[in-house]
Amino acid sequence: MTVWMGFDLGTQSVRAMAVTGRGEVMGKARRALTSDRNGPRHEQDPEQWWRELCAASREALRDVPRREIGGVAVTATSGTILLTRPGGAPLTPALMYDDRRAETEAGLVNEAGAALWSRLGYQSMQATWALPKLVWLLREHAGAVPGARLAHQNDFVNRRLVGRDVPTDLSNALKTGVDLIAEKWPAAVLAGLDRLDRLDRNGDRPGAVGRRPGVEPDQQFHSPRMQLEPVVTIRVLAAGDHFVLNRLLIDALRREVPGELDVRELTLPWPVVPFGRVAEVDEASDVEAELIEALQGVEVCLTQMAPLTERVLAASPDLRLFCVSRGGPVNANLEAATRAGVAVTFAPGRNAEATAEHTVAMLLAAARRIPPTHADLAAGTWRGDYYMYDRVGPELEGSTVGLVGYGAIGMRVSRMLAGFGARVLVHDPYVAPESLGHGAEMVELDELLTRSRFLSLHARVTPETRGMIGAAAIAAMPAGSVIVNCARGALLDYDALCDALDSGHLFGAALDVFPQEPIPAGSRLLTTPNIVMTPHLAGASKETAAKAARIIAEDVARYVRGEPLKHCANPQPADAV
Repeated sequence: MTVWMGFDLGTQSVRAMAVTGRGEVMGKARRALTSDRNGPRHEQDPEQWWRELCAASREALRDVPRREIGGVAVTATSGTILLTRPGGAPLTPALMYDDRRAETEAGLVNEAGAALWSRLGYQSMQATWALPKLVWLLREHAGAVPGARLAHQNDFVNRRLVGRDVPTDLSNALKTGVDLIAEKWPAAVLAGLDRLDRLDRNGDRPGAVGRRPGVEPDQQFHSPRMQLEPVVTIRVLAAGDHFVLNRLLIDALRREVPGELDVRELTLPWPVVPFGRVAEVDEASDVEAELIEALQGVEVCLTQMAPLTERVLAASPDLRLFCVSRGGPVNANLEAATRAGVAVTFAPGRNAEATAEHTVAMLLAAARRIPPTHADLAAGTWRGDYYMYDRVGPELEGSTVGLVGYGAIGMRVSRMLAGFGARVLVHDPYVAPESLGHGAEMVELDELLTRSRFLSLHARVTPETRGMIGAAAIAAMPAGSVIVNCARGALLDYDALCDALDSGHLFGAALDVFPQEPIPAGSRLLTTPNIVMTPHLAGASKETAAKAARIIAEDVARYVRGEPLKHCANPQPADAV
């Protein structure tokens, strides 16, 4: 049998009642409130509301068998308002409807007051009650106003109940709330108890977002979906590293989420210690044990390299959002996260500009043999033979450059190459030819290979693209060509590449990614001539780290506001909205 909860918050007391769908009262309680009625003052402590509401609810549920709470209705004193932070924490006392200070401000209910009211985000209260109080609040608490919201008592309580802002309508709340004085529900509510979640929340199910299922039983409803422990803050773990720094993650979070946050920090060893496979996930820092300890009680984690494995998920029951500040969350087990109700977000495009710039730089370095000539000069050797015709490389202007992949990075490389006067060919079966810019031409892969003096890889690794540039593809390219790979090592056959360099078929190659990282001792890549190499840092720029932090912080803000996540990599759990 489903039990329904009703709350009433007044100036003198709070009441709680649990009823069945037949209207049978299963439990009830009343808790007295104290307020300051000294002369013209009539203020209420919102935190006292909440404490007494919790106590009344536990008392009302004392003799109720453990069963799911089907819904909640809240009704409160009309005209009771306060200023809150965006996260729901109160900034000012609550002012009751008979506050005499507000009466003296009645003449200020005008267009200016209405605009101010609207700017603070509340529109469903009678202006003759709310605006005079608001004028007084803004005058007396001016320092608290920036970023504040005007809230009704219902808003404050509902925010605590569900852990996020819930759209409320005062008139609906009053119409559908339980009549606790008469100890009954209105007939219209009883008739539609099976639809209570749609009666007074504009489609938002009150209590459907259980934030901390580890709360002690006497501090929560008899349901993992509903809780009475105050939810003022969201506990966050910033698990940054030595590139995407914790201070960047936290600064971005503070900018995007102005509410109350409880932020912990864990610093991962990457890139000082290379990433690798951790349990069932790839490209992660091997810190499962440290991560599990840091995630206790944490709801949101922001990271770049932390491993979200089955083991971590099983040991982190409070986790609801895992934000990976990379172009793809390869370090997260998405299937296990979905089963655990954890949404995983990522940061597409974070390093597009940096990688595009690095690609062009690598292409030029290989074509003009900048690294070996620099090394010779640094060793004290001036070699004139580098100027011999058979040893110099091609120019970009007038050359044909083939791009395999035309996503965020490939598109930017095409734009940059256009500035050099190069002809750009593109092969990408997922891009419409008419969407190409900068004079680029869409062709099939075979044609791209035979026409391109330079080849740059920008595709994702899929079963179709793995090893797509092998011996046959390289042989199809013109003699004296250059291959650049700043995408993924799995796209290219590196043995075939070394063979073509040794034979002289290729003029050079520029590589930022490799089949095994770090490159193992004895690899042919370390001895084959005319290779320019960088250690997987094409996307490494200060701007990349800052963008990555901002992108995932923006999704944390959407999560806090109850909005759909923009960059969710797995089927989004219902309680992450």
